[in-house]
Amino acid sequence: MGSGGNGPGEQSDVGQDAIRALSQAANHSDGAIPLSDAALLSPGRDSVHLAVWSDSEELDGYAYVDPVSEIAELVVRPEARGHGIGTELVSAAITAGARRFWAHGDQPAARALARRFGARPARTLYLLARTEAATPAPPSPPAAQAALPAGYRLRRYAGEADDEGLLRVNSAAFTDLPDQGSWSKQDLRARVEADWFDPDGLLVLERTDNDVSVPGAQIVGFHWTKVHPDGTGEVYVLALDPSVQGHRLAGPLTCAGLAQLRRRGCSEVVLFVDSGNVRALRLYERLGFTRRRSDVLYAVGAETPGGWIEGA
Repeated sequence: MGSGGNGPGEQSDVGQDAIRALSQAANHSDGAIPLSDAALLSPGRDSVHLAVWSDSEELDGYAYVDPVSEIAELVVRPEARGHGIGTELVSAAITAGARRFWAHGDQPAARALARRFGARPARTLYLLARTEAATPAPPSPPAAQAALPAGYRLRRYAGEADDEGLLRVNSAAFTDLPDQGSWSKQDLRARVEADWFDPDGLLVLERTDNDVSVPGAQIVGFHWTKVHPDGTGEVYVLALDPSVQGHRLAGPLTCAGLAQLRRRGCSEVVLFVDSGNVRALRLYERLGFTRRRSDVLYAVGAETPGGWIEGA
């Protein structure tokens, strides 16, 4: 290769500092973070890590493959692009079991790479944003609590005792999104133990008339917020158990998290939402969010909402 390095090799010790530096370099060049927390935190689940190193031992390319969802993410150092590293990483990821690839920001190079492998869009996420100074303040937590129907309450994350309930709700809420809905206890703990985690930013929605003798049984939803190093707030995960959807809970739960981010001083809040989630899109538009960019999940084979297209 023109970069002078070696082809992709599977490694278990790529090094988080090197991966984060590579991700930051790509973000600075492309305006989109190329790797999700699944890749950056590397929580395990027999995940596969593929790396391309230059002769000067600089990480030129990296791919992460989650064997549960069969989803991969990859990034190539801007200075090392144009030498076939992306093609080699995709080929190696497919060999490792990947069938879907995220293109964060859906850059032209990613679209060209998808065409090269006969991959087609299977899912699109919109990145929405709102500027806090230009939008009305969301209701305070007491006001959000007051807006909840009788029999529900909001509270702060109480620690590991909540984990079983959070995982149950997460799995039920995202059954059709395997990269999110397949979270394990290890995945959850990796995020709780991350340096950005704030227990005040994880709001738990309880149903007060549920069987409290079963761990986590009363948890029916949660709003997990995140503050990035640049001060941008994020609606990290917003989940409701399907059994309580339609109970007018999404609005108060969303507003409670937004109020928490405003108290943290976030001047801008972002979130990702599936392009097909019309109900959520309407809610976020009412709250002042506008679309900023799209992330596309490409499937080789290729998988589309209508099924698999053989030989695409």
